[in-house]
Amino acid sequence: MHLPELWGEGCPSAGRSLLFNHMPQMRGKNDEGIEMLETQSFLQKETSQLRAVSYIFAVLSYLQDEPLCGRCSSFAKVFEKSMEKFLVIEKALGGNRNRPEETRVLFSGIYGVLSGLKLPDNPVRQKKEGNCGFPAGICLAKNALAMYEQIEEQR
Repeated sequence: MHLPELWGEGCPSAGRSLLFNHMPQMRGKNDEGIEMLETQSFLQKETSQLRAVSYIFAVLSYLQDEPLCGRCSSFAKVFEKSMEKFLVIEKALGGNRNRPEETRVLFSGIYGVLSGLKLPDNPVRQKKEGNCGFPAGICLAKNALAMYEQIEEQR
């Protein structure tokens, strides 16, 4: 089940915990403050993840014109995984009508990069083919995604 289904589309308190939403008898005088803090925490987390996804797409935008990376199967796989992550974040933040300026700028930048991104028609496993000169375990596209995953784990 997705978060918007649990909280309802466009719910202004989408950052509240499920326990808080389903335990009305426990609500007290300070609930508004708690709700605001939980919503802020949710927005901070999603904004951090959005910044990291923006970085990945910027790296992919640069790599698309690189002779080997832009035609690599890892490039295509990182794009697919990053796009999945971006769509989850976009959906989570989509119901928030009062997005901060920072978030709007990030979305605008990501949409701009995505509109110019070209995926390889027939990606090649550059390392396996012996074309990539980087040592084992080093991949520019995968390293950008790994950074995002580290941020995701720490949240």
